[in-house]
Amino acid sequence: VPSSPLADRALAIAGTLDHPVDDCFYLALAELEGGQLVTADRRLRTKTTGTPLGVLIRLLGETRSRSTPA
Repeated sequence: VPSSPLADRALAIAGTLDHPVDDCFYLALAELEGGQLVTADRRLRTKTTGTPLGVLIRLLGETRSRSTPA
């Protein structure tokens, strides 16, 4: 997936979360595609908990709850 169309959103997410932008490209892609980012990055998961972005992240090995989108 080309990164240039995701750059503005990834930078905005990085600024909002105070998180490295490279990880936020994956989050921007998940948001754009309506999918989820599966990651082992607990810090990113913690920073998004309670935000609209929180539903886009699932920790590696975490089972889905019924309220989590597929």
